[in-house]
Amino acid sequence: MTDITFPYWGPLVTKAALDVQTMSTLSEKMHTAKDYFHHDITSLENEFNFNKEEIDNVNLLLQPYFESYRSVYEKSWALDKLGSFTCTNAWVNYQQQREWRPPHFHSNCDASFVVYMSVPKQLEHTNKNIAQEYTPGSIVFEYNKHAQYKDKLVNLDSCTYLPEDGDIVIFPSTLRHYSVPFTTEATRISISGNINIEELT
Repeated sequence: MTDITFPYWGPLVTKAALDVQTMSTLSEKMHTAKDYFHHDITSLENEFNFNKEEIDNVNLLLQPYFESYRSVYEKSWALDKLGSFTCTNAWVNYQQQREWRPPHFHSNCDASFVVYMSVPKQLEHTNKNIAQEYTPGSIVFEYNKHAQYKDKLVNLDSCTYLPEDGDIVIFPSTLRHYSVPFTTEATRISISGNINIEELT
């Protein structure tokens, strides 16, 4: 076989598991989010913003995971060096039965993240008994799925992931994504946020 080289292409999405101490601290802090968060791209009834002090705390807690994302990007995904990552806003999502967030992306930032604080075990059981493209309670990322001209050689147009407690997922803010509704009487709790990346001169 002829030796070939090829560039990495497409968005970088990473997943990691929070350590026990970070998870415990975030569990305490998520109850401090009291400011009701309302926007036009959600059917979630209960979402609450963190205040500036708590955003700074979240930023500090998640820095090791931001650094891991930056390291993977610089070593494996691109030649460019990235500056420091700073969490600029964060909020708590309480997704309930039949609620969902439609396809969207995040503006005025460079990257985004979601930390799954509580994923009902009923979702795992439910998904074992159904066969469908997008499993209830999962997060779906879309890349080039709605392009005007579909290319047979594109190896990725969507990725579906059913999270577990303590997972953190980091992704480019321009990547379309949405949460899939579920019919189980349960609540999935997550912390979402946006990241600005410092420009290096």
